[in-house]
Amino acid sequence: AFKSSKTIGALFHPGFYDQLVLIGFPFDEGARSSALRAGAAYGPDCFRRFLHKLGPIRNAEFSADLSTITMCDYGNVSAPTAEERYEKLTNKIRLTMGRGQVSFVLGGTRDLVPYCARGIVGYPPGLEMPELKQKTDSTQHKGFRPEELKAHKVLIIAIAPSIDADANEISSSSKYIWRKVLEDPLFVNSGSHVVIFGASGLCDKDSYDYFTSKGGSVVWLDDIRKQKAIPSAHVQTQAGKALEELLTKQAEHYEHIYILSLIHICRCRRYAVCRSRWSPYH
Repeated sequence: AFKSSKTIGALFHPGFYDQLVLIGFPFDEGARSSALRAGAAYGPDCFRRFLHKLGPIRNAEFSADLSTITMCDYGNVSAPTAEERYEKLTNKIRLTMGRGQVSFVLGGTRDLVPYCARGIVGYPPGLEMPELKQKTDSTQHKGFRPEELKAHKVLIIAIAPSIDADANEISSSSKYIWRKVLEDPLFVNSGSHVVIFGASGLCDKDSYDYFTSKGGSVVWLDDIRKQKAIPSAHVQTQAGKALEELLTKQAEHYEHIYILSLIHICRCRRYAVCRSRWSPYH
């Protein structure tokens, strides 16, 4: 395979304790339970194959230099059952959040979203980074007790064409994910919210009414298309301008903002993206 020391892939090495941690979740239960096409389980490993073609580390056009950021690849979450895998994913995100790291989660189907949300909303603050000689196998951490968790107020911006909150779907379905998020007591008690960005005619009225009744809001694709984008160094499109305005408006009201790409998701410290990826935007 092609590899270059100048592309982003060269910055990654196996580990769990760097500033940015790549976590794979190679499962597609959500698609199978929704009678949708399977195959998203190959996502994490496919992404890794292309890492060495992404880049460059030092970008001349945007004057960006990623060489100062340490990055590692935890590998893929693995456990015998789906519930154990979901719990392990949440736990991994809580560990990285508590240590001030950035977790970039690669799926996988959208059923991982509620478990990522639990990790970014409720985690123990101020965890210390283990010394090298004191590191334990990160796969052995069994999770946190409820009294160890602190609720954090976050905004999740989901880039998605539809509102997946169908009451007729089973709870493991990808078409049910926002009901699981918005009805989670941890999410509700934290004062967190969700915005669907780029929703279109794929949204049914029942799901929309439910979603907005729980405090969710929608930025319609048709309204984004009405934007008059003025290309700049950072914003090239109508969607980019609309998203930048949304981030600027909401930044002061939340501890963190996460951008979930459900056509592809990530977490960011002040801003962040999850089809399944989570990572930061500074």
